[in-house]
Amino acid sequence: MIQLSKTNKEYWDNYWGDSIRKVSVNPIIEEGLILKELERLIKTYSKSKNLSVLEIGGAPGRICELISRLNNVKTINIIDYSSEGIRQSKSFLKDNCSSNYSIYELDLFKSNLKLLPPVDVVYSLGFVEHFYNLNLTIEKHMDLTKKGGLIIIGLPVYLGFNKWISKIFSPVNLKTHFLSTMEMSNWEFLKRMKNVKIIRKNYIGGFNPDVHWRLEKNSIMVKLMYKIFHNLIKPFIKSINIIKDSNSKYLCYYMLVAFKKL
Repeated sequence: MIQLSKTNKEYWDNYWGDSIRKVSVNPIIEEGLILKELERLIKTYSKSKNLSVLEIGGAPGRICELISRLNNVKTINIIDYSSEGIRQSKSFLKDNCSSNYSIYELDLFKSNLKLLPPVDVVYSLGFVEHFYNLNLTIEKHMDLTKKGGLIIIGLPVYLGFNKWISKIFSPVNLKTHFLSTMEMSNWEFLKRMKNVKIIRKNYIGGFNPDVHWRLEKNSIMVKLMYKIFHNLIKPFIKSINIIKDSNSKYLCYYMLVAFKKL
């Protein structure tokens, strides 16, 4: 039987219930290239001065709040089905967001999305790779988008070298991802969709050893390898541009897809 999702509601409630994760910032997304690219795409391809923006899988609200600071964004919205993630999103946005916002606790695949108002921009970062049916997942993004609206999909890339490292340091996390979603060839269906205009579809970010911060194994050998990787190998890799800047699927750490709904 095909596994339709690598995670479930209980997984994400436990994930967001982690005491460290409640207060931690994800520098890979929030302070780096991914956020900058997300902001650039919204500014470039959404010309309205009163944009409505929706993040799918948006807990705990930090990224959407950062997007709300863009001059042309009027309202932000979050969808998530984790009760704990929703609770944290409400708390965070209440304390930090000055824009209008709405938060929806619902399952993207089981809820009637027609009850929600379509928005100008829909994006998700680190969402689609947890689901087997990539086509259906993208269709759900489109169901929430206005005609002429912008859709942006971001996902980590665990292929090649990143897959090998993850198998050593964080095999449990690796198993929550469908690696097939990270293969560019599996996104070719977008070209066949008549109501889609592709803006970009590429790997970005080069090789970034910082993405391998998780350590799930407690063996002395793995802990030693972890220290060697971060204290010795990581600084060396960061000094070599040909590795650091490579956007090969075997080295880079992220993938971005953006398109218009016609």
